[in-house]
Amino acid sequence: MDRPQIRQLGAIPNLFSCLRILLVPEFLWLYVGGERPAALAVLVLSGVSDFLDGRAARRLGLVTPLGKILDPVADKLTQFAVISCLATEYNPVIFLLCILFAKEASAAVCGAALLASGGGSFSSLWYGKLSTGALYVFSGILLLWRVGRGALLWLTVAASCVVLAAFVLYTFEFVRKITGAYRDG
Repeated sequence: MDRPQIRQLGAIPNLFSCLRILLVPEFLWLYVGGERPAALAVLVLSGVSDFLDGRAARRLGLVTPLGKILDPVADKLTQFAVISCLATEYNPVIFLLCILFAKEASAAVCGAALLASGGGSFSSLWYGKLSTGALYVFSGILLLWRVGRGALLWLTVAASCVVLAAFVLYTFEFVRKITGAYRDG
């Protein structure tokens, strides 16, 4: 396969990311309309396409600069849409939403500092993927079943702990990279 054909294949993972972005308003529409099973199906489709786009991009060497932007944007839009919807129905989920917001705001600030320091960009690490997976599982459970208050609290605490751990680990990694960039520069 020649270079232009390989570049054209690079569009496939990006199309998966675009699909996930387009699924966000569909999820919102279905959730607000009370169509929980259909909203869950959209979330599952989003999760499967997230897995496939990352796997295809890495396995086939199809990582593109556009994909490095589209994939995390699709992740964040999906996560915030789903968790925000659930927070309107389940008050304890507001706590998880706040942690998620703090994690992503911190990542944005740290990412900008890393770029400014000349430290380059930053890729997702295993604990970020675990955090995303935990959010998908948490959301899927709450979309599939009406859980009692006790179960809701345990699920929210568990998901919050995973997201908080990713937040702390990413912060340490950003600080390490930023200080290393300044030291090396």
